[in-house]
Amino acid sequence: MKKLKVSLPAIERALKSHVSTNITRQKQDDDKKQTKKKTTKSSKERVRKYREKLKNDPVYKQKLLELKEKKKTENKAYKSKQKLKRENDENFDRECKVKQRKWTKDSRKRKSKTLNIETANTNGQVRYSCKKKVDQHSTLRKRAERVRKSLPEDSNYWAKTMSHIIKHATPKRRSLLNLSTSSPGTENLLETLELRRQGRPNKEQAGAKKKLAFSEKSTSLWNSKKSLNEYKRRKNKQAKRLSKTTQFKKSWMPKLLSFLDEHSRTMPNKKDTILIDGRHVAKRHLLCTKLELFKSFKAIHPDYSRRFSTFKKMIPKNFKRLDLTCRRVCVCTKDFNFEQKVEALNKIAQQQSMPLLKATPKQLSNLSLCPYEDIPKRSCVDRQCVDCGTAIVVNTYEPLVQACGNSVVAKYYQWESSKESYISKDGDKKHTTRWIQAEKTCSVADLVHDIAKSLESHSSHLFRANFQYKMESLLTSDLPLDHCLVVMDFSENISLQPQDEIESAHWTTKQVTLHPVFIVRHDPQRNLTSRLSTISWSLDMAKVKVMALVLESKENWNVSFLEAKS
Repeated sequence: MKKLKVSLPAIERALKSHVSTNITRQKQDDDKKQTKKKTTKSSKERVRKYREKLKNDPVYKQKLLELKEKKKTENKAYKSKQKLKRENDENFDRECKVKQRKWTKDSRKRKSKTLNIETANTNGQVRYSCKKKVDQHSTLRKRAERVRKSLPEDSNYWAKTMSHIIKHATPKRRSLLNLSTSSPGTENLLETLELRRQGRPNKEQAGAKKKLAFSEKSTSLWNSKKSLNEYKRRKNKQAKRLSKTTQFKKSWMPKLLSFLDEHSRTMPNKKDTILIDGRHVAKRHLLCTKLELFKSFKAIHPDYSRRFSTFKKMIPKNFKRLDLTCRRVCVCTKDFNFEQKVEALNKIAQQQSMPLLKATPKQLSNLSLCPYEDIPKRSCVDRQCVDCGTAIVVNTYEPLVQACGNSVVAKYYQWESSKESYISKDGDKKHTTRWIQAEKTCSVADLVHDIAKSLESHSSHLFRANFQYKMESLLTSDLPLDHCLVVMDFSENISLQPQDEIESAHWTTKQVTLHPVFIVRHDPQRNLTSRLSTISWSLDMAKVKVMALVLESKENWNVSFLEAKS
C-alpha cells in the first residue's frame, strides 16, 4: 500500500497565526512587567516619603509624637517585665543570654558587610573603605588617640614610623596632608607646630621638636644644626636608667620566687589562673601568712635590707593567701533562717522601687516592740503588751503586698533537718537525720506573715543574747580582787585534716574534742585574759570525762595565778 499525503493549508495557517499571537502576548507581558518595575517604587522610598509627609503635616506630626511616646512606655514596661522574669526564672535568663550572644554575632556580621571590600589588582591585597563620613570633631579626635597609642614610645622609632607612613602614602593622601617634600609643606608644618613664634617654647613644642629630630624635616625645624646633631648623638647613646627600687627588686626576684615555690602549693583547678603580662599563670596557695614568710626569708637571707612593706609588694599576684574570712561558722539556726527571710523581702522591695521598706532583723524586732532606751520591757518581749505586737510589721508591708500581688514569687533558703535512709555494708536499712539548706518559694503576703510569726519568739531570742553579753561585760569591767570570770564550752567532734594528704586517705578522717576555756582575772592596773584549750581524743561526752577536763583546767588556772602573783 502506498502512503497518502494530504496537505491542509488552512490548518497550517491557523497554527502559525496561533503561535505568533502567543509570542506577541508574551512580549507584551514582559514589556508591561518592565514598565511596572520602572513605575513601582521600593519600600525604602515609600517609607521615606511617608516620614516626610508625617514631618511636614502638623496633624500627622502630633500623631507621630503620640505614637513615639506610646511605644516608649510599652518598651519600658516590657523591659521591666522581662527583667523581673529573668531574675525569677533561671532557664529563661539563660535563653535570653544565648539570644543576646547570637544577636551580637549577627550585628558584627552586618557591620562587616557594610564595609565595601575592594580587591586590589596587585599582590592580591584587600582594601577596606568605610562608607560612613568621618566626623571632624569627636570621631577624628578619638581615632587620633587610638593611633597615637599604637605608635612606639621611643622618639627614634616614632619619627621613623611617621616618616615611613608619609613617604609611602598615595599622591592623593599626600596632597591632603599638605606635607610634600617642597618648602611650602615645611612652612605649613612650622605654622602648625608654632615653632617660629617669638619667646621660649612650651613643653608641647619642645617635645614635638625632639620627636621630629630624626625625621627628614629635622634640619628646617632646628635653628642650629650643631645642637641637632648633639641631641641625636646623646639620645642614641643614652641608656634607660632604672631606679634603685627597681634594681633591688630585679636582683632579689629569683631568690624570692624560689623561696615562694617551696612555701606554696599549686591550686588544682584548671581555671585557677591569673593574667600577668598577657599570659595565664597558675595561682599558688601560700602555706602561711606573709609576715611569717618575711621572717623565714630574713632568717635564710640576712643580707635582705628591706622591710615587710617592700617584701609584701614584691610577692607576685599569682601567690594568694587562702581567704576564709567570709565563711561563717557556728551560726545560730534561728538567726540565719530569719535573716534569709528578711533579705528576700528586702530584695523584692528594691525591685518594686520601695527602698524605704528595707530593714534589718533588729529593726523589725524594734518595730514590733514599744520604744525603749536601753532594755525593752519584759511584757513587750513576752508579747503580753497591748500597745505593740507583730501586727505593726504586717501593716508596714501592706503597700508592698498590694503592689506585688500573686505575680511575684519570693525565694530564700532555710536550714532544716530531713530524714534520710541508707543501706549499710551488712545490707540493713538504716534511718538518720541530716541538716540541709532547703530552697523555699512563696508569695510576698505569705512571706510577710511568716516573718511576723517568727518575730513572736525571735524578739525574746535577741533580748536574751544581748542581755547575757551585757551582763558579761559588766562583770568583766567591775571584777573584784582575787576573783576571775571563767567561760567554758566544748565542741563536738572536730575533724582533723593533714596538710599534705594522699588520695587514699581522703575519706578516712580522725576526730577530736576541743574544750576551750576563756579566763578573765583581775590585775591592779587592768584586766588580764587567758585562753586555754584542751584537746581530747575521747569522742564520748560523758559527765565524768568532762569533769576530769575541768579539774585539769583548774590546775592550769592555779599555776597561771601563782605566776601572776609572783
